[in-house]
Amino acid sequence: MYEYFLISILFLAIVFIVLIFNMLSIKFADPNYYNSLNKPSYTPSETTFKIIWYFLYLLLAAAGVFIWKVKGIKIGEISLHFWSISLFFNMIWGFLFFFLKKPLIALIDGLLVWIFTLLCIIVAFQVTVVAGILLIPYIIWLSYELFLNYKIVVMNRNIQ
Repeated sequence: MYEYFLISILFLAIVFIVLIFNMLSIKFADPNYYNSLNKPSYTPSETTFKIIWYFLYLLLAAAGVFIWKVKGIKIGEISLHFWSISLFFNMIWGFLFFFLKKPLIALIDGLLVWIFTLLCIIVAFQVTVVAGILLIPYIIWLSYELFLNYKIVVMNRNIQ
């Protein structure tokens, strides 16, 4: 029991680091850049983005713990690798989009987040249904954000 508590704290710390990196990428980016972009009318507010992402990061941490529990099984290790790779690409998305002002490269990165999350879900469902279920809201939101990123790229072709 104590081991699972420590592992849960570790996974929360991992996703918290990703969250902090993304927040710093936005904080130290040009504050006028995002506001100057043409965006679809269905773009959520900054507050909505924050609330959803906080919730999703908690789900990501929980899914990571459930996947870790089956780490002795080879397929569980594969799922954990996909989880980690997806989280890495998630971490650099904000840096690419906001700090480097490269929405097209961020779109490619977002596609990689989506692909590795899908692979993680597919494999996770084979070993721990709970982790797979916990990741479904994440991939749904990623799908929406990927589409939103695509629309921003298209709507701002002239400034890239």
